[in-house]
Amino acid sequence: MSAKKIVGAVLVASFAAIFALKYQAIYNEYISPPINYLRSQNAIADTIKFSISPENFQKLKNKRDEAIQNGLLVRSNDDYVAASINLNEQEFNAQIRLKGDELDHLQGDFWSLKVNLKKKARLDGMRKFAIRSPKTRSYIHE
Repeated sequence: MSAKKIVGAVLVASFAAIFALKYQAIYNEYISPPINYLRSQNAIADTIKFSISPENFQKLKNKRDEAIQNGLLVRSNDDYVAASINLNEQEFNAQIRLKGDELDHLQGDFWSLKVNLKKKARLDGMRKFAIRSPKTRSYIHE
């Protein structure tokens, strides 16, 4: 293959990559959100139920109250409390803590949580995940 053909092939490949990246950003920004919104209208969400002892719930509530008083959630590894999670008749043991820097994660009755499942348990393939109100992430724009 001649040097001209190699240079030409590299230029075409480079142009194609730049073109794809540019239009991928446009797709992600403008086309994907309305499509996701329309798909979500017929989605049936599973209900995840958390069981927490009164003592552990009080620990989370105290941490929440402290965050609201300070205007910011300051987290540490000893913030985790034991919980049980039930999803589709399956029960998982977990460690949970409050999640989110801003106070919108702690408003009302729905608090954002960081979840670590114990042992080798997986929930939809995940051992660590977060639960948060869609409002904290601008609903469909996540």
